[in-house]
Amino acid sequence: MRDILATMTIAVATVFLSPAPLVAADDQENSDADRTVTVEATDFDFSPKKIEIDSSTTLKIVLVNKGNVTHSWAIPELDKKSDRIQPGKQTAITLSPGEPGTYKIACQVPGHEQIGMVGELVVTSDD
Repeated sequence: MRDILATMTIAVATVFLSPAPLVAADDQENSDADRTVTVEATDFDFSPKKIEIDSSTTLKIVLVNKGNVTHSWAIPELDKKSDRIQPGKQTAITLSPGEPGTYKIACQVPGHEQIGMVGELVVTSDD
């Protein structure tokens, strides 16, 4: 329990001391998407945690920060990530995964992934 509290303290301190910009964009990428999913970031979780799409789907993720600290949303394996956004803000990213598989989603604010702010994108073959 003490390790979790220490990790959370470090994560919160990192948010406030981080040199990274804390801006929110309404739409980082303007493109037509086949499907839009709104993901809520809370302290320290995503909802939904799992997103399933066909491999030919273009997906727009709208990340809404419902938490009390800065959050982000990323799929490192697909080289896709949102800006870090402050509480009460939102941002959007669009992606076309192409290849079927299961991809890890994680908040890239230091310490958040380690305390469970993760999810998965499941891409299925559209055959």
